[in-house]
Amino acid sequence: MIKSIKGNVKKGVNATLGKNTLIIGPNGSGKSSIVNAIELLCGGFATDVMGRSVVKKSSDLIVLSQDGKTLEVEGEIGDEKIQYQLTSEEGRVSKEKNKPPSMKIAFPFLAVREHLTKSAEKARVWFLQHANMGVESKDIQDQFPDGMHDQIKQMFERRQGKPIERLLNILETAKTKYQGHQSKLRSLKGLIDLNVASPMEPSELEIKNLELEKIEALKVYSEWQTSMKNYQPEVADMAKSKAVNAAKKAELARKQLEEYALSFDEAYPNASSQLAQAQQAYSIGRQIAQTAHLHAKLNASTCMVCQRNGTPDFATIADNMYHQADQFEDMITKHDKLKKGKQQLVELQGEAQTGIEDWNEAVEAENRWKEIENEQETRELHYKYLENLHAQKVQDKISWDRVRQLKDEVKEIEGQMQKDKDFYLEVSKVSQWALKVIIQKFTETVNHHLPPCDTFHVELTDTLCRIGLMQSGNLVCALSGAEWVRVILAIGMATETKDQFNIYIPEERAFDSVTLGVTMKALATRKGEGQVILTSTIKPRKGKYWQDWTIIELT
Repeated sequence: MIKSIKGNVKKGVNATLGKNTLIIGPNGSGKSSIVNAIELLCGGFATDVMGRSVVKKSSDLIVLSQDGKTLEVEGEIGDEKIQYQLTSEEGRVSKEKNKPPSMKIAFPFLAVREHLTKSAEKARVWFLQHANMGVESKDIQDQFPDGMHDQIKQMFERRQGKPIERLLNILETAKTKYQGHQSKLRSLKGLIDLNVASPMEPSELEIKNLELEKIEALKVYSEWQTSMKNYQPEVADMAKSKAVNAAKKAELARKQLEEYALSFDEAYPNASSQLAQAQQAYSIGRQIAQTAHLHAKLNASTCMVCQRNGTPDFATIADNMYHQADQFEDMITKHDKLKKGKQQLVELQGEAQTGIEDWNEAVEAENRWKEIENEQETRELHYKYLENLHAQKVQDKISWDRVRQLKDEVKEIEGQMQKDKDFYLEVSKVSQWALKVIIQKFTETVNHHLPPCDTFHVELTDTLCRIGLMQSGNLVCALSGAEWVRVILAIGMATETKDQFNIYIPEERAFDSVTLGVTMKALATRKGEGQVILTSTIKPRKGKYWQDWTIIELT
């Protein structure tokens, strides 16, 4: 216990303290100076400094000194003298000649207020760490069915913390596992719905037949593509042009031949009967002319053929005979030309006929191509349809196989989930029992440190922690400042441990004299050790409990 304390905190401190100390004085009288001195000496911190709830940095704490240079506090705890000192030189603050207490000193009020006035989850965690009363591991394990004892024992051994923390960790793990199976089950059922694309599962034979149909359709489609490659759209037009040109040439040759034949007939009306004689006469006349010409060239005086004398004029004979032969030659030449023209006409007419036939074939090919072209979309669509249908059936088969696999997984998970659910429910039931026992014993302990007018209660679930006072049968958590001070003090005393010395310094509240007196009376009769420091601007109602308190009056 702190017996005495003095220092230069704020206005200066020099006080003798008791196990229960009440510091009375108006605002600004120095109550917080004593409180800050105790905090610095025993904890190295100060509360309510520069608008901050807790200050620990030396550079911030130096402002509590009177001169801003040296902050000194010394005191007596039991038979031990302790000291706290800060020195500021050129803006640098350092600790010098400090002698901290040898025992462990705690300020439970700050810890309780920090954890129980924040979030519900933070309050719940703190409560489970500090309110574990009357429930041991064996007590918890005995609540489970005999067949689960070994399993629970092993799970407890693998975890750390207090028994209730281990139990709730097992509960959370079981809940997470169960919810994980629920989530996976929902996912699997969703996958089953997604994979069942067709109401009927296709057979292997159906898929095989579709594959054969697809191959046949591809073959027909490929043949069509080959026909496409061989077809040249300009062939029919070229054949037509070629046939027309050949016909025109044949027609022109026919007309020219007719005109030539007509002029020949006019020149030689009896050509048909005279032609053979003319050809013979031409041949003989030429020979005679050549012979006469030879005689003339040789200056022969006797005919070398008939041996006649008389010096004929062979040159004249040769000229006459050439002249006669030339007359026959004109007929023969024109006749040969007429004959050749007839032959050329036949050839041209043949070429024209061939061109017409080629044209007809090209037209037929073009018409066939148009038929093939008209079949294009049908054949292509048929093949694409079979291809898509086959792919769909294959995918349906895969989906149905997947569905069977998923259903097997669902069945397996449902079986495991039922086991996990049973385990979770069993752990939850034991957890509720354990929490009920803990809450009951904790509530009894806290109420022991409260005045008779207050009845503490706590509601605790897996995710909730509500703390307050019972009023008219209801739990009220919205308490007045004085009520909160009493509750937090009581909780701090209920959770104190033997390995440390506790100093309880609640923040100043607007107590009335009656409430302050009731609170002091309750604190004076507490079973816990520790030391209580209360501050107030008013005096409590007098009573016998005053003898249990050291009262310091400031002005």
